[in-house]
Amino acid sequence: MKKISILLVGFLLIGCGDTNNTNIEMNIPQEINSPEVQEYLDSLPDNDMNSPEYELPADPGEQGKEELLGIDSNDNGIRDDVEIYIYNKYKNDENKRVAYSIFSQDAKSVSKILKNPERGYEDEIYKIFSRNLQCNEYWIRKKSKNTDIDHYFELGNTYNLTSSKFKDIIYDTRERQKAYFTYQASLGGHSFSLGKNTIDDCDQNITILDK
Repeated sequence: MKKISILLVGFLLIGCGDTNNTNIEMNIPQEINSPEVQEYLDSLPDNDMNSPEYELPADPGEQGKEELLGIDSNDNGIRDDVEIYIYNKYKNDENKRVAYSIFSQDAKSVSKILKNPERGYEDEIYKIFSRNLQCNEYWIRKKSKNTDIDHYFELGNTYNLTSSKFKDIIYDTRERQKAYFTYQASLGGHSFSLGKNTIDDCDQNITILDK
């Protein structure tokens, strides 16, 4: 019991020392990238979510719902409210760089539906969204290669471009929902060929982003 008391007193004396001499710097671990990855990240525009210089836009609130195309304050092709959702959903994810890239690619396509929804087939807008899905599928298959089927489905659920939640965020007003339904109707009665799911379907080099 005496030994324990001595240790406690010693600990308290150390903790109660001169505060002018006890400024302890916390070394917070920083993400360390390979030169190849860092060079690629540095090459991205500042308004890309994977750029080291990226800054999250402010929440547009109800003002962002007043116009069909919404607000894109940093001019990166993604509506601010959608961008905030993607960023916050994946900011602590182990695959956040790939998630930012693939979901950004898909979100940038939305304006094409909203602008001319009735020309979804004539303007081949469907090919853009098909390409987004093929990029996503390429990465999921590559990531789950040599693992069990459960891992494939887990990735598919976590990084799901067609999830109802993501669609609800994108088409969050009556006008946007109407545009989406019009787009879907424009595709009726047509046949479509399946893509090959390759890295060429991706806007960015997700192989590097996945390192």
